[in-house]
Amino acid sequence: MPDSSIVSDTSPLLYLGRIRQLEVLPQLFSRVYIPEQVAVAGLLIRAKKMGILPAVKPYLEAAQSQGFYLHPDTYTQALFLVGER
Repeated sequence: MPDSSIVSDTSPLLYLGRIRQLEVLPQLFSRVYIPEQVAVAGLLIRAKKMGILPAVKPYLEAAQSQGFYLHPDTYTQALFLVGER
């Protein structure tokens, strides 16, 4: 188990659950704190960079299909950061 923590609001938890990827959290972090706001895209990017997920785009698309809103510029930037442009 990693020895790090994350601060998260309910959105990442909700949408990671809806796209059936909640299991990435304990692989990334030993603790999850839930205050105000953190992005689902950031968690998916980190999971890909750590080799936990093979790609970000399909999971962003799955989250969006579940009602998750991501500004188009943020979507493009997220894919750029992981080489999926």
